[in-house]
Parts: sequence; structure tokens; C-alpha cells
Amino acid sequence: MKRRVVLCALMSLLLLSGCGAGQGSAFSLNASIVGQVDTLDPAMAVGQANETVVLHLYENLMRTVLTPSEETELTGGAAKSYDEETNHDGTVTYTFHLHPDAKWSDGTHVTAQDFVYAWQRLVDPAQGSPNHSLLEMVQGYQEVRAGADVSELGVEAKDEDTLSVTLGYKCPYFITEVCTAAATMPVRQALVRDGWGQDWERSVTNGAYQVAALREGEYLEIKANAQYHENGSGGPESIRFYLADTVEDAYALFLDNAVDFVAPIPNQRLAERLENKLYVQPQGLSTYTVLMNNGNEAFSDPQVRRAFSLAIDRSALAGLAGPGAAAARGLVPGGVMETKEESFRSCGGDLLGTDRAYGDNCKAARESLAQAGYADGASFPAVEYLYVDEEGAAEAAQALVQMWKEQLGVQVSTRAVSGQEMEKALADGTYALAAVEITSPVADAMGFLERWESGNEHNFAGYSNSAFDTLMTVVRSATDESARVACLHDAETLLLEDAALAPLYSVGSDGESQYGFSGFYQDSMDHWHLGSVMLTLT
Repeated sequence: MKRRVVLCALMSLLLLSGCGAGQGSAFSLNASIVGQVDTLDPAMAVGQANETVVLHLYENLMRTVLTPSEETELTGGAAKSYDEETNHDGTVTYTFHLHPDAKWSDGTHVTAQDFVYAWQRLVDPAQGSPNHSLLEMVQGYQEVRAGADVSELGVEAKDEDTLSVTLGYKCPYFITEVCTAAATMPVRQALVRDGWGQDWERSVTNGAYQVAALREGEYLEIKANAQYHENGSGGPESIRFYLADTVEDAYALFLDNAVDFVAPIPNQRLAERLENKLYVQPQGLSTYTVLMNNGNEAFSDPQVRRAFSLAIDRSALAGLAGPGAAAARGLVPGGVMETKEESFRSCGGDLLGTDRAYGDNCKAARESLAQAGYADGASFPAVEYLYVDEEGAAEAAQALVQMWKEQLGVQVSTRAVSGQEMEKALADGTYALAAVEITSPVADAMGFLERWESGNEHNFAGYSNSAFDTLMTVVRSATDESARVACLHDAETLLLEDAALAPLYSVGSDGESQYGFSGFYQDSMDHWHLGSVMLTLT
């Protein structure tokens, strides 16, 4: 399993918030993270900050823990064990046996029905959860999304402590990713009411921590849950999450010694650590990408799309994005692992020509545009490039349109839009070119690829290829992992040969702690876990 353990900054010991406490003593931890915590409702939590807090407040069926050797491993959470059975029709049934001592923070027993309700609610279109696709492998998911009753979803409480989940196909990341995710945490139906996700004072959770205090827009403090079945196993007694608007604001708190941990760190600090060889280049879990509307007349021809993609100098764009950025060599970023040692990207290689000479790519781009009937850009219509005005996006936009003008002779204008305006343009298909960050709900290549199937609600590029759809079907039915992975590589290759989109770069990040702490680690989705942190001063 992927591991990243934070390095410590060499700060004065006397400046620590935990100063004076010896190893093993109770202590509080202050952390600065970027983003806001808008809800305690797992189904509606979006973004690293919100998901990180949910992961500390709730406990899923499974969880990741840090071993004494500083490796992360999977272990039981609310479930003490599970059984897996492959059925005659190819479906797979998991039976989870819940921990007898699992309780909510008000002392109520955690039951299998809490998971049934949470998962049905997550998939229910009426709930409007942005995270519903996490359960697309569960039998009945497509039917519920199409309007069937939520009882059609393949989840069932056999009794109070036994949960049965039937998958439509064998999914290798179901246990490791889906059963540890923030969005699939249990929800007690009796507690759900209008606005309950924002009712911090009356919140009831089942994880190692519960809400202690909230200062709107400044910090959220959580404290150890006395009802937790592993209460007393170590870690901070309380954690205060300071919520910063920018990376720079978060790091300023760290430099002022107001916090013991910060994530992510600014580009300047990242560059210093890379230069001093304090750690290796961080790998990202998302890919900043140009969507080319396949349904737009200007980009309906794959030769045109291929020309636009080949004319991009991805290394130059990654340089503009900062030291944590890596030029894209495919759609699936380097942070997604294929084996314990190798990433999907390293195994799949360069599918975009990033490693070739840029001049050779530009020559091929001009040839491709000419074959489409637009030699030297003649008669190509003026098109617009949309981007959300966030850090570095404007610089990337200007660099891109200049590359397309110089290498292809085409005119592309740029327009900055809000996130809401971008969502509408993508949903309505009223765009030609749009810059978006492609993410996945799971750390598996499938999460980056399945959205481009014909008819998928997240296929905003309007891409359609029956061969690609067939590969996705084969992936879902594969019983051999090597065959499954091979089909995923074939699907990514086909998608990029068709130039359905143009990946640009991915950005990795890291965290930093003050001296005297240990036990910070990240899971496969790059969420930081602070519940195992120890104060190592003696």
C-alpha cells in the first residue's frame, strides 16, 4: 500500500505546542490545512480538507493504520472481519461482521443498518451526492441511479452486526478504497434531519474523535471519543484544524509556530526540500487537463484534437505550475499505483510524446491539422478556452494559446469563469476547450478512465468509441488482475490516440511537521491521518 510519512522541520523544541509533555503523555495537536469544512455529512463531503476531517470523525468498515515500521496497512475498522464469496453468476458477495464494541459517540451501538442506510442514501439521486459513483460496482447501482427504489442496491443487514454487500463484478479496490472512503461512512438514520451536516454542536460520530468546538471560518477542534472501541490506544487527545484559504496562509501559521503540522506546503518550500534532497518528488493524484468538446464542430475530427494535443509543450507548462508539478505522460497520474512498487504511469509509459523532442511533436501536429483540412490554421474557426481562475490557471491558459498560435496558426481566446459557470458549461456542452482537473474517487486507473464511456454522466468531453466501451466492460468482468490491468492500459492508449482530451500535468504535494513529532501519514488518496501522531520528546 502506498506510504508517505512526513519529515520534520528542525525547529526549536521550546516552541512546540506540546512542550513539556514526555513521550506517551496526553497532548493536543494543532494542524493547518487548506480549505473549508462545509459539512459533517459523509455523502456530501468534497475536497481534501472536508474529507480529512470526516475521516477523523467517522470509522468505516476498514481503515488504514501506520505500523511500527512506518508502513501503512489495511485493518478492520467498524468491521472486525469479512468473508468474500464469488457467486455462480459472476457477482461477488462480501459479508462484514461488525465489531461488537463499535459505538456512536452517544453510546448507541453501530449497526449494519447504519451502513445500509448510508450507502442507499449515497446512491439515491434525490440526495444529490457528488460522491455516488464510489458505489458503481455494487449490484443495483445503475438501476437506482435510473430511478429504481434504493432497496434495489445490493446492500443488506442480515442482522444487527452482519452486513452483506453484493458487487455486480469483482472489484479489486472495493475493500481497500471503497470501504475506507470518507463518503461511505455509516450514517444513523434517526439523526438525519434538515441541516444536520452543519449542526456541529449536536453531531454524533463513530470514529476515534468527535467535534469539540468550531469557530466559523477559523478552526474546527475535535477531541477523543470516549465511546470509541479502541479509545486509549494513543495519539492526540484533541486536534485543532486551522482552516486556511491559501497554502501561503496555512504555512504562515506554521512559521509562526501556531501549528505543529501543515499541509500542503508552498511551492517555494517544496523547491527548497527538493533542492536539499530532503525527499523525492511527490506524485499527484489528479491531472490538469484540456477537454476538447468532441461534439463541437471544431473538434469533432480526431485529427484536429490530435494536432492541438501534440502542439502542447507539457514540460514548459509543468515548469509554470511549480516544483511539485510533473508533465503528463498519460491521463492516469503518477500517484496511482499498479503494484506495491510501481505506478500505473511508469508501467504504461509515455502516451503523449512528452519524452520526445517538442519540435518533432509540433511537426506532427501541423501535419495532422493539415490532414483535417486546416493547413497552417487556414479557415480554422476562432474558438474559446475556458478556465477557472485559480492559482496558475491564467498563466497556463496564456501559454497554451500562444503555443497553438505559433505552432498551428490558430486563434484561441481565453475566458476565466467561476467554478459554477464551468460546471454549467460542461454539463450543457456549451464550450469548445475547457481546462479541468481530472480526479478519481479511488486510487485506481479505472476511476480515471470509466468516466469516458459513452453515456457516462461525467463524460463532459462527449467522447464515444465502442472499442473503448468494450474494454471497460472487459475490465469489469476480468477475474485475472493482470488481464484487467492490461485492458486498462489499452483503454488509456485508445482514449489518447483518439485525443479525446489533452492531459497537461499533475501536481504532488507534501506536509511538514515541527520537530519532535512522529506518526503523520497519508492514505492512498493523499489524505493526512493525524490520529496516530506521537510526541517523541523525552
